[in-house]
Amino acid sequence: MQQTLEHAGYQITQQEDERVVAQLTSRMRTASSSDGAPVVLKLLDDDTDNNGLDELKILRYLSRFKVPSNHAIELHGVVDLTIGKVIALPWRTPLVDYLQSRHPLLSAESLQRQLLEGVAFLHEHKIAHLDLKPDNVVIDSERDRYCPRLSIIDFGLSVVVEDEETMIEGYCGTRRWTAPEVGTSDDSDTKYSPILADRWACGRMLGYLEAQVPNQNVLDGDDSWGILGRLWKQLLNSDPRSRPSLSVVLDEYQRYQRDRMVERGGGEDDSDAVQKRIGFNCADDIVNESMLSRIEIDDGIIGNWIACA
Repeated sequence: MQQTLEHAGYQITQQEDERVVAQLTSRMRTASSSDGAPVVLKLLDDDTDNNGLDELKILRYLSRFKVPSNHAIELHGVVDLTIGKVIALPWRTPLVDYLQSRHPLLSAESLQRQLLEGVAFLHEHKIAHLDLKPDNVVIDSERDRYCPRLSIIDFGLSVVVEDEETMIEGYCGTRRWTAPEVGTSDDSDTKYSPILADRWACGRMLGYLEAQVPNQNVLDGDDSWGILGRLWKQLLNSDPRSRPSLSVVLDEYQRYQRDRMVERGGGEDDSDAVQKRIGFNCADDIVNESMLSRIEIDDGIIGNWIACA
């Protein structure tokens, strides 16, 4: 097995960091690729088959879309072993670790928008994730520490659907992160829409990210957090049919952000130029002077953050 992996360009890490090991299952290992990039090797379950589209098929399908709105983790490679297929995925910082190591006020709102964008992209391409939770979100902050990119991982429970009317049966997901209609692991005959269940889980994740910001009032009258809060709370409606689509939520929030930039004197053309130049995840992270005066940040961070804006 080791020889086959090495021939494919992957060297399993001999001395894995204890914290990394704690986050890996028995079917996963850290490794380095032939180009030196750190990766995670995951042995796929041969029995995994969701509506004919298993995790590998989903990742291969999503990897075709090279657009900023696609936040699915990219597929680095696939290795065929006698014990099954192994997929190689880029190693990224787990969301929980990232939030503990960075100033949350500078990233939580951006991550909320990226999560919305990423799950909306999945739904637009007829994929329901079905296991949205902090453990299945990772952050790439190496290429740009101040404008980190969010990725969604673990499509082992994901399903392909026709639309939000598609129904599936049986419990799927992780307790505390699943919609009420999904039931519990004991309710094997529960039927529900995976898209509508995903919307609830996305709202739960948005609330989780907002809770990472200790003092939202530092934004001095900027009510963007209030707008996002109102939107994600709609996703937590106990009635699945009352949950708005993520595309609608995203459009409403982006419209608010554009209007806010116009009010600040930027103009719609400037707003569009900023989004094209730096991408959606950083386009609206504009730190105003009143905010900076109330946060102790070194000059390097301030300079780079303003550069993002």
